[in-house]
Formats: sequence, C-alpha cells, structure tokens
Amino acid sequence: MILSCPSCNTRYNLEATELKGGQAVRCTKCGNTWHQDPPDDLPIVVEVEEEPEAPEVSPPEPVEVPEVVRRRPAPAQKPSVGSAGWIALAAVLVVSMSLLFFFRNGIVTAWPPSARLYEALWLTVDPPSYGLELRNLASSQAFDGDVPMLSVTGQVVNVSEENRIVPRVRIRLTNEAGREIYHWTFIVPDRELEPGKSTGFST
Repeated sequence: MILSCPSCNTRYNLEATELKGGQAVRCTKCGNTWHQDPPDDLPIVVEVEEEPEAPEVSPPEPVEVPEVVRRRPAPAQKPSVGSAGWIALAAVLVVSMSLLFFFRNGIVTAWPPSARLYEALWLTVDPPSYGLELRNLASSQAFDGDVPMLSVTGQVVNVSEENRIVPRVRIRLTNEAGREIYHWTFIVPDRELEPGKSTGFST
C-alpha cells in the first residue's frame, strides 16, 4: 500500500495490515502527522483458536487368556448328494413306476390286495382270476372216523392266450338262505398255467 503525505506529497510504501483499524502516521521528511484509515479492500484476518491436542490414550493392558481352551467339536456335516446321486435316484423311480405300470396285472395276480391301489390311481387291471375258469366242480361228504368231512374237487383251466398265475381258491359254505357260514382257501398244485392247460385240485 502506498501512502502520500498531505503536506509534502512524499510517498511511502507500507503494509496495509499494519494500519488495522486506523493509525496515526508521521512524515519523516516534513514531520506532518495525520490519521490514516486502512483501505476498503483490506482482507479480514480471522483468528482461529487452535484445538487442544487430544490427550494420549495408553493402549489397554493385555488380558491373560488360559493356555488351554476347550471347544465343542464342530457338528459333522452330512455328505451332500451330488447331481449324479439325484440322477440315479430319478432313474430308479422311473424304472420302478414303469414296472408297476406295465406289469400291474401280474402284480395283482400275485398279490390281489394291490388291485385297490391301482383302482385308487384310476388304472384298470385284470382281476386275479382273469383268463381262468373253474370246471367239473363236485362235492362229496365222507367221515374221518366220527368226524364228518366235506371234499371238493375240480379243475382250473387257462382259457386265455397268455401264461396265468393261479391265485388262491376260496371255498365257502352257505345255508339255505344263501348266508355264508364257513369258508377256507387253498393253493392248487400248479401255480402257473400255460394257455389251454389245466390243473386239478381236491380239498
């Protein structure tokens, strides 16, 4: 900042910050004294208080840990079933369902109660006696000592064009009103009959 003496016009180079809010200055040449205000564009100096330094924090003291720490054993992980296992399982299910479907007649013949299961699935099956006929049935009474005995004879004939498994034969006794009073089942000698073949029985 350049100052000029109002009396002798002598110029002085002065830092504007030295005037602050206004100062009395004197010319060294003529001795004139006057009041000099700082310039309007003097930058404002803001004093910022320094933040106090944070106190030093000492590190925490180490905690003593027992030398041996018992831990529970990790639970054993079950082996995961890979894609090959799922494919094998699916293949087994497909094969089993195919056998139950295509051989349902033979299954029902070997195990008649399974017919109800197929009926519940809306699948038609041949009854266990399909393709078989009972012929030459006859009954007679005899005595085994003082015990009366009833003898039933007859034949089972395969009238179909396929081999048939002969199921158990059921004999029942009825009274004059047609009510069953006794029954029993038996197995014929030849369990499987070829087409046109027959087997006799006596029970």
